[in-house]
Amino acid sequence: MDLLIDKLKKELPNAEGFELHYPKTAEESIYVEVSNSKGLYYDADYRFFDQNTLEELETPAIYGKYANANVADKILRMNYDIHIGAIGGIAGKIIAFLVSLLTASLPVTGILLWYGRNYKVGKSKVGKSFESIKA
Repeated sequence: MDLLIDKLKKELPNAEGFELHYPKTAEESIYVEVSNSKGLYYDADYRFFDQNTLEELETPAIYGKYANANVADKILRMNYDIHIGAIGGIAGKIIAFLVSLLTASLPVTGILLWYGRNYKVGKSKVGKSFESIKA
């Protein structure tokens, strides 16, 4: 693992960080997540290395190198960053917060509207009581 870390640091000097996952069995590869941007996850590189030779293994999945991903894969990878608002910086986070707050208020306002419709004194009840007073 130490050799792999040195290899990655030489190969990717501008990377923000590395997350290494040890293999669980003798057949598994070493899984490395390379963060390319601080606070973003979609542009990370997901790399796999043979645990004996440290040769890089190519993967056909969408989680490979970001540069090799097509447009659809890049959009899929942005899902989490869009969800938390990180894709737009601080403005994106504020928008995500406001949308979440609005969405959380919908059940409360719905209950208030329902309660007001079912339990308020209607015109028909007021009209009947007024007619009984006149008689």
